[in-house]
Amino acid sequence: MASSEHYIALGMQGIRDLLAEEHAAVWLEIEAKLAERRWGRLPSPIQPHILTTARHRLTEDGVIEQITQTTRGGRSVAVIVPTDTRRRRRKIQDAAARKRLLQTRFLTWSSGSKETGHGVLGPAGERAVHDALTAAAVHGYRLCNPSNGQVTAIFGAPVPGGSLDNVALLSAIDPRTFAPTGQYVVPVEVKNVRSWIYPGSQELHQLLDKSARLQVTHPNRRFLPVLVCRRSHVTTTWMAQKLGFYVINTKTQTAPAGLAGADLEEVRTELGYTDLKPYEGTPHPALVSHFTTTLQSVAERTAERWHQAAHEFGHYFKALNDKKLRTSDRYRLRAELQDAIGDMPFDDQTDRD
Repeated sequence: MASSEHYIALGMQGIRDLLAEEHAAVWLEIEAKLAERRWGRLPSPIQPHILTTARHRLTEDGVIEQITQTTRGGRSVAVIVPTDTRRRRRKIQDAAARKRLLQTRFLTWSSGSKETGHGVLGPAGERAVHDALTAAAVHGYRLCNPSNGQVTAIFGAPVPGGSLDNVALLSAIDPRTFAPTGQYVVPVEVKNVRSWIYPGSQELHQLLDKSARLQVTHPNRRFLPVLVCRRSHVTTTWMAQKLGFYVINTKTQTAPAGLAGADLEEVRTELGYTDLKPYEGTPHPALVSHFTTTLQSVAERTAERWHQAAHEFGHYFKALNDKKLRTSDRYRLRAELQDAIGDMPFDDQTDRD
């Protein structure tokens, strides 16, 4: 098995090769082009955390640098460029300006601007999930808010930690006998973002913190927390299996239907965000299948694990849900949580499932 240093070296090579061809790139573009597909001479994609280390090494070695400029709209956008500008200074400057323009356009869609307010990608992703849950209603789901999914209160009290993107009550059914197998509360958070979700990601712990507080408050109910995101790292799936929550990777960043056109296509092709696609209002079959089939098949085991995890690790979820948490503290807490998870008393059979 290749060492981590081997993959870091490949990541460094990939970043150098990409900048040799593109002359400039934003970080999410580097992730999209190197982590989600095979680039150039690389034998395989390089995962984001490896690319991050590679980027730091190249910066320390003086091979690349990050230049941050403020756009006319007042947004600061960082672009990564090679430090060696001999015979290509103008190309680098032009490429940096183009990538900055495209990334500003994307960030306006994702997080909004002073003029537009909130972004449009988050609501589009939530709408797609809400439609999928609505389609799953015939399989035992009852949505707490059928109109748009947003839930601010449940069981007569506000959701601790803020609203949830969706909540459904599931009456699970055995697909062979059609007999009911259990009643579950399904809190759902939708993270329609480009960054991969790792075990320490704050976006993940929004769901876990809220769901743990709900579980502790209602110990006699069974909860099935669900995170829907574009991509998660495999370690997040491992964590979900251990702790008792469920992760759906859509492999698509959902955009509203009205975003289709030349502006979208430029961002998709030039920045490599090829999975950024308009949602036309038809629930995606794979997403519906997660709710109707796969989640129900693991519901009992998952809920049992979550009941234990919520009580044992809720303080970690709360701490990691802090947006202002320093990066060093986030790494430390994530490591502590992963060490603690390893001690959870699951029998050998369930660990092999």
